Amino acid sequence: MAEQAQEEGCRFMRELVALLAEEQPGFPVSEQEHLFQQLLDLEKRAEVEGADAVVRAAIASARRMSGVVAAALWLIRPH
Repeated sequence: MAEQAQEEGCRFMRELVALLAEEQPGFPVSEQEHLFQQLLDLEKRAEVEGADAVVRAAIASARRMSGVVAAALWLIRPH
């Protein structure tokens, strides 16, 4: 059982790394909002599928940071 949980956690961590490694050209607001939504979806799936707490915390941290970036870009964009 512990081995299966470890494999599940690795799968979510691989997905997290892949999302964060994607090129975000110029970091437009819409791209950051899209990244935030992808991380939120990943976080929800990790929780539902019983991923390790450390893995869920890593995903949540990345999601929060992407939300901060998206909010900051939204505030400074020209209107």
